Amino acid sequence: MLTTPPKFSDAFIRSLPYSQAGQQVVRESLTPGFMVVIGKKTKTFSMQVPVKVQGKWTSRREKVGSTQEMSVQHARKLARLLLSTVLDKVAAEEQADLASSKDITLREAWAAYKIRCEKKNRSQKTIDGYEGHFTRYMGDWLDIGLSELADKPLMVEKRHDKITRENGKYAANGAMRALRAVFNHAAKKRRNLKGLNPVEAVDMNPEERRQSALTYPALTVWFEQLWRMENPIRREFHFISLLSGSRPTALKEARWKDLNLKDRYWHFPKPKGGTVRAFDLPLSKPLLASLIRIRKTELGCTSIDPDDYIFPADSLTGHIEEIKEKRATLIKVGNDLRQSFATFATACNINELQIKMLKNHKMVGVTAGYVNLKPLWPILLENQMKIAHHVFEKAGNVHPKFGTPNDRRVVEK
Repeated sequence: MLTTPPKFSDAFIRSLPYSQAGQQVVRESLTPGFMVVIGKKTKTFSMQVPVKVQGKWTSRREKVGSTQEMSVQHARKLARLLLSTVLDKVAAEEQADLASSKDITLREAWAAYKIRCEKKNRSQKTIDGYEGHFTRYMGDWLDIGLSELADKPLMVEKRHDKITRENGKYAANGAMRALRAVFNHAAKKRRNLKGLNPVEAVDMNPEERRQSALTYPALTVWFEQLWRMENPIRREFHFISLLSGSRPTALKEARWKDLNLKDRYWHFPKPKGGTVRAFDLPLSKPLLASLIRIRKTELGCTSIDPDDYIFPADSLTGHIEEIKEKRATLIKVGNDLRQSFATFATACNINELQIKMLKNHKMVGVTAGYVNLKPLWPILLENQMKIAHHVFEKAGNVHPKFGTPNDRRVVEK
């Protein structure tokens, strides 16, 4: 067994014999952790440094360099520098662990989650929805620490009950979902919050999906009302909502530059879910006709600014904001028409996956995630036409102007 000298020297290192079997270690007492590892043909300066594995501290051997390439003095300096660097890192990790154990207020947690939403290109409407939940229903909690909320799940449950009584079950559930998301996001960086989300103790209100799609008798009434509407832009907005199944927000923000009338598609660069969910909507002939009518109404077939909104309005944004109509004016608008589109598509025997593609629903499942829409484009366009024909057939006497494009010159502009 090799002895441990108080201090290495170059002569001492040269005098050490190579190992006959395995490795041998000789440590220097002057510099704790500094050693030379001897093999059958090599001698290597090394340093024992602390490391953290699965939350527990241990140590491991780090190579400094070959004894043939550096002197003992140089190797010792490098070993001490290595140890200093590692100890600085350890101190930083300990400081981070200490910081992560500190509490964070709901206000701070929401601010951090809001930044996450913006990085992920969430729509402003989504962010404003979250903001509304916290300011409207939990404004008095904004300066409370999350650890305090975690310790008082009954308080969170009572707040859910209060919101249910005063604002309705959907508002209460939405507020709790917002709180759960923000809490979970904060818990990823703070170990004192892991597994303690107080919303898990809340019994959510049962939610029934609204059955608000148009029936066939109501469809006839809806078209009669639509034709009587005086504002042509609003009239075409509702017409396109029904025959495209698009989300109202996406339509409101649509611009002329996103349309390709010649190739018959409508690009939505930032729908619900952000830019990663961008998609192209096939344009049936009735949809083309509607867009042509809008161009005539707005510009008299002259050239247009590509950045102009398709559905302009005298509002702060420059486009239609409020889409609601009095029932005496129009019995169904917005998402009710989106549900109607899905209903009529199902009646045309179009499969669920293709309906999701037309409505830009999120694809669920491994197989659906790999589906390429390009080869399916002719099928989707055909289905879009099939739905439009079905709607017109069931509506009865639809005015001719709701049919196919009657001015090809506009398409080319």
